[in-house]
Amino acid sequence: MGLFSSLYTGVSALQTYGNSIQVIGNNIANISTIGFKGSRAEFSAILGQSIASGSGGSELGRGVSLERVSRSFAQGSFNNTDRLTDLGIDGQGFFVLSDGAQTFYTRNGQFDLDREGFLVNSRGLKVQGNLFNSTGQALGQGDLQIGASSAPPNPTSDGIAGSGVDIDFNLDSRETILLDGMGALIPFSPVSAATAEATSNFSTTITVYDSLGDSHAATVYFERTTDTTWDYYVTTPAGEVNNTIVPAGAELWQAGNGTLTFNNDGTLASQTVTNPATFDFKGGAAAGQVIGFEFAGASQFAQESSVSSQLQDGFAAGSLSSVSISGDGNITGFFSNGRNINIGQIILADFPNESGLAGLGGSLFAETIESGGAVVGGPNVGGIGTLQTFTLELSNVDLANEFVNLVTTQRAYQANSQVISTADDLLNEVVNIVR
Repeated sequence: MGLFSSLYTGVSALQTYGNSIQVIGNNIANISTIGFKGSRAEFSAILGQSIASGSGGSELGRGVSLERVSRSFAQGSFNNTDRLTDLGIDGQGFFVLSDGAQTFYTRNGQFDLDREGFLVNSRGLKVQGNLFNSTGQALGQGDLQIGASSAPPNPTSDGIAGSGVDIDFNLDSRETILLDGMGALIPFSPVSAATAEATSNFSTTITVYDSLGDSHAATVYFERTTDTTWDYYVTTPAGEVNNTIVPAGAELWQAGNGTLTFNNDGTLASQTVTNPATFDFKGGAAAGQVIGFEFAGASQFAQESSVSSQLQDGFAAGSLSSVSISGDGNITGFFSNGRNINIGQIILADFPNESGLAGLGGSLFAETIESGGAVVGGPNVGGIGTLQTFTLELSNVDLANEFVNLVTTQRAYQANSQVISTADDLLNEVVNIVR
């Protein structure tokens, strides 16, 4: 029986080392696969029978078996690329992908944008992340859609919650007070641009935005009324507003007015709003839009009237111009209207036992009981690794080590084939005894 057992012992070794060569061959075959994690064959002895009672050295083995194939999740090297959507993970974690029904995990960060602007891998699986709306507010987790992002418009505000319009300027203290032939103050006339200029001492124009993001010109005229006071008038072209509120024949619409009072050192003492600047812009914009005009930086010095700065908090709608991805996974969109908005965050998943993940091919893994549940979060938080942009993680297979393993496994295979050959020769001797 011993010689026959020797045959089966050799066969077990050939089967085991044949599988081991397959593991090594798979590692070598995937030396260029992005994010590939190499495996190794682990063996265990097969215990046969005991030939004596007691313990120690009295068992006959029956060969070797492949106990398991374990995967190494050691960090791979990085390769720089010229694509923003090429991403590598430095440290623990996996990208989270979904087909809408099942969740997958991968270290392969070769992503692209599909025709709908979703971030996807080569199989069309969508990258998962934290989602934000067009104003940067969090919406929860889901498919990351980048390419279709847009920035909504923002109307110029009333100056209460926002800054509205803020203009810093100097009004020349040497300007004369406009009087008629009877010595009375000439009233401001917004009938036309010409009459407005003739009945004021200085003017400045700034662009404001309605609720639809359409731009409009707002011109502020300043008329000196006393040595220390100036009246101001906010106007817009009559064609910009609904005709029902424009006086017949007027080229300008006076939206609001107020008074500026200065100290004797030329600094602003107060701004009084007589009528808030209110607009009914055409084109379907919200009616009765109040825009706040703030002149806190105004001065009255003996130098030419001029504007030093103009600011307003409105803007038009914008389309996505470019994006950037940071190491913590945040995706910032840069829009044509000058807005920078956080449009998403790539999330990563970590596992209590990543070696327990089930390989699905295509560099994809699935959660199992042995792996434990996924711990999902932003990169660089709670032990999860950081993202590397314009970077891909290469296979972690050590080619030199695989070749050494291949040689030793080949020798083991050859040696065990000799065991079978020798056992066969001995069995032939037994058969030849009767001849």
